[in-house]
Amino acid sequence: MPPPIRPRNYPTNRDRASWARDGLMQFAATTGLDRDDLVTQTGDFLADLMHLLNFEGYDFEELLARGREHFEAELEEEAELPPGRKEWDPRG
Repeated sequence: MPPPIRPRNYPTNRDRASWARDGLMQFAATTGLDRDDLVTQTGDFLADLMHLLNFEGYDFEELLARGREHFEAELEEEAELPPGRKEWDPRG
């Protein structure tokens, strides 16, 4: 079975990582953690995300598992692409 065709502007995992960094940097700037390292910023962000989900009635662990599934699927998708390609070309 041929691989799926992805649109030209389909995001790469590097794009996704960049979006996450942008969001985390905004969080760090808002909370005064902008001088801390990425590990500290991420830990505080995850803790605050847990508070939000708790207040909204969601299960953090369930959503973390869902996120992990998305992450793994996106890794697999990108691994299927030929080097240097952002999309599948059905012509090869």
